[in-house]
Amino acid sequence: MTEKVHFLPVDLSIHRSQVIDLNVEHMEWVAKEASKHFKIDIFAIVGSSPREYIANTIDKMLSDISSHGIYYLVELEGTIISMGALRQIKEKTGEIKRMYIRLSHRGKGYGKALLQQLLQKAKEFGYIPSISILHDS
Repeated sequence: MTEKVHFLPVDLSIHRSQVIDLNVEHMEWVAKEASKHFKIDIFAIVGSSPREYIANTIDKMLSDISSHGIYYLVELEGTIISMGALRQIKEKTGEIKRMYIRLSHRGKGYGKALLQQLLQKAKEFGYIPSISILHDS
């Protein structure tokens, strides 16, 4: 990754369409993978199209990002290439959410840069580092 990316804190009054578009793309990717690996139809479960679902939930989604959280769009040369969020779930505990890199930009270090940015913000908010992994018992 030689190009410099810019981490843009989301402001829905400015970034609404970009946030919706990227979340729709993310949801479609998740649905495709769920269908392929688990034979689950996410759109049937949700009961609406990805665009309709995201448009109806985007304000709530961002309201979950408190003063101890952040939602970034990542811009490269004027193009939004990824997103990621950090939200507080307890006093010293944050959770990384909505981390998604556009397929055309994967494998180039942008995901690593985004994760490092989110982890740095977590440190600034005073969150205690931990990793939770779910697995079969």
